[in-house]
Amino acid sequence: MYIYDEDKFSTRINCTEKLTSGNAPPDHTGVQVEVYFSRHRPMGAAPSVIAAHVQDELVEMGLIDDTAVNSGRVGRHMAYGPWANVIFDHGTKPALDCIWTWLEAYGLRRESDDLHPLTDWNSKPIGLVGTVAMAGRFGQWKYYWTDDCVLRGKWL
Repeated sequence: MYIYDEDKFSTRINCTEKLTSGNAPPDHTGVQVEVYFSRHRPMGAAPSVIAAHVQDELVEMGLIDDTAVNSGRVGRHMAYGPWANVIFDHGTKPALDCIWTWLEAYGLRRESDDLHPLTDWNSKPIGLVGTVAMAGRFGQWKYYWTDDCVLRGKWL
């Protein structure tokens, strides 16, 4: 789920055991919360302070029980990734077109949707790649979720 409240650090939340049953022990859950920052929206607090605040937000939103937090049954792990999402602007397509065209000389086979931020996996032909293949969120400069990255690997 996405959280659009500007007074919250939490931006994107998922329950990891919903992705696959092995992500949490039986009768437990894992909650992953993404918090986005940029030069336009700086952190404003230390990561440990933000992590504690996010935990409070999860209680406030009813996603975790405060009695579990107070009894010590909630564990918390925080990881900081300096790069997270591809950002598109009006210069993205021309820049990518220039890069992809340059890479054609090294074996890249252009794809019909290589300048589009999303991929329609149901209509994508399988295995039409050259000696160079772009893959992943940053490799293809697409708005890819984890499952898109997996599908890209299967497509290659």
